[in-house]
Order: sequence, then C-alpha cells, then structure tokens
Amino acid sequence: QIEAIQDGIHQADEKTLGILHHQITTLNHLVNDLYELSLSDLGTMRYEMKEVDLLAVLKRSVNAFKLAFEKKSIDYQLHCENGPHLILGDDNRLCQLFYNILNNAVLYTDEGGSVRVNLSQQGKNFVVVIEDSKPALNAEQMSRMFDRLYRKESSRNKKSGGSGLGLAIAANIVQAHSGQITAHPSSLGGVKIEIKLAKA
Repeated sequence: QIEAIQDGIHQADEKTLGILHHQITTLNHLVNDLYELSLSDLGTMRYEMKEVDLLAVLKRSVNAFKLAFEKKSIDYQLHCENGPHLILGDDNRLCQLFYNILNNAVLYTDEGGSVRVNLSQQGKNFVVVIEDSKPALNAEQMSRMFDRLYRKESSRNKKSGGSGLGLAIAANIVQAHSGQITAHPSSLGGVKIEIKLAKA
C-alpha cells in the first residue's frame, strides 16, 4: 500500500490511510504478543503474586469492553456468587488473561449476540466461565484454541486481525497460577471458556 502511494497508483486518502493504520496495528499486536509469549516460554514473565479479589479483577476487565460490546449491540452480563473471592495471583496478569478472552468474545461474536461471564465456587477452586453466542467451533477447532498461531479460517474469523496468540498467552497465565483452562460448546451457541483457580 505504501509503495503504491509512493508510485502514485493510490492516493493517500482517508480510506487508504485507514487500511494502513489497521495493518500497522495488527503488526504491532503480533509483535507485542510474540514478546509476551517468548517471556512466558523462557519463564521470565514477571508475576507479583499477592492476595487478589478475583471479582474485582473480573469487573474491571468486563467494564473495559463496555463500549466494544455496545458498538456491536452485544448483550453482556456478569454473574457471581457471594464473596469473598480471594486468590493468590498477579492482578495485572489476571486482567490480561480476561482481556484476551473477552477480546476474542467481542471479535468473534455476531452482532446482536450475547456474552456471559460467571464466577462461582467449586470446592477449593473459583471457576470463571466466559461464554458467547454463535458462531460456534467444531470439536477439532475447540481442541486447538490455545495453540499458538492457530486461527481457523472459519465463521469465527471475522477479519479480526488477531495474531492467534492471545489464547496461548491466556493459557500460560493460567498455568503460572497453577490453574486450568478449557474450552467447551456454549449453550448460547458459541464457545465457553472455563478457568479454574485455587482459593487463597
């Protein structure tokens, strides 16, 4: 695109600049995600573990997507059982974890759809479920959701510009918190991500 502008084939108008901005943003996200993943692989991603209110982190993460949900007319809800909801974790990394999952939900959920976030207790664990409405994924696609650079060219592509690394980073953050993360079909018609984290 830049070469075409230099050669006089394309004009540097609003449309062309918008395309360039999108491509640069995509590349920037890819570089940042690769950096985060490399830190995680090397075991050098910094974690400052302390007692964290999981519900507060979830609320902060969901609120960060309020405008994005409204822009696509996505109905979103956060449900939780009575507290306290304390875990030993890094609140910034936990925000990154929920951001990456919610970002996928916003990108891949059809306009006018639904996103549900639920926090509950299960024995010695807290369970966070983030699920969305259609489109769905098949079993093979769901089993590879947390593989790095895996982006199935399917109905959940939506020209998102995602790097295919966000969920791999999310899985590494969960692992660093000695938790579990899995993907399942959602009753809403899309995908359900379930995260188990030990109580403090």
